[in-house]
Amino acid sequence: MNTQLTPQECLAPGRFIDSEHPDIRTLAETLTDPAADAVENAVAIYYWVRDKVRYNPYLAGDSPEDYLASATLKVREGWCVTKALLLAALCRAAGIPAIALVHNLIDTVDL
Repeated sequence: MNTQLTPQECLAPGRFIDSEHPDIRTLAETLTDPAADAVENAVAIYYWVRDKVRYNPYLAGDSPEDYLASATLKVREGWCVTKALLLAALCRAAGIPAIALVHNLIDTVDL
């Protein structure tokens, strides 16, 4: 995995981080304050995803479309991976560089 991404690459839409989707862009604009800095806006986006998107670990789908950030936004529920993708998409739409880095904790030896 390439962890040496540039900030510009972390602003571009991706396969699942569909930050160009109109609903993602509209919500990002609603959640952020142009007078605030990037950290304040990222925190506002984080809290919205945390509080307004229901966590449901049973939603792990088998279709690539199930992992689109815009799909998670539409149904307002997701699991850790899809919520992370939505968070990254909203940040990118707000001009905040973001990635979604996922680690499989089930395979972690220390558990």
